[in-house]
Amino acid sequence: MNRVMALIAATVLLGGSPAFAAKAHIAEFTEAGAAAMNVRLQIAAMPPAVEQPLIDFSGGHAESAAFSVGTTYIRVNCDTRCAVSIGPAGSTAATTANTPLGPDAPEYFGVKAGQIISIVANP
Repeated sequence: MNRVMALIAATVLLGGSPAFAAKAHIAEFTEAGAAAMNVRLQIAAMPPAVEQPLIDFSGGHAESAAFSVGTTYIRVNCDTRCAVSIGPAGSTAATTANTPLGPDAPEYFGVKAGQIISIVANP
């Protein structure tokens, strides 16, 4: 127990951070929700067209799969503070200077088919 407390104290005093699992959920949507009489609303039409596997970015920046044909917007929810960049595959590596996202604060982004999202931790 004393060793654990000493490790925690050393981490705090030296400004380090404990290891964490950083994961993001990406859902792709093809259309907005609709109310009675087919009036479009500013909400997601559930279920999403595609739910990508969780993206683990705890080891550095990570990228999603390319967005599907018909996808016009995505919902991104990360479990830790991060930064994201969206664009063509191969030229979109996220850095901490990109768009910041808070933990458990879902965001929606307009996208085009074939683009990807790159995510990096931004503590």
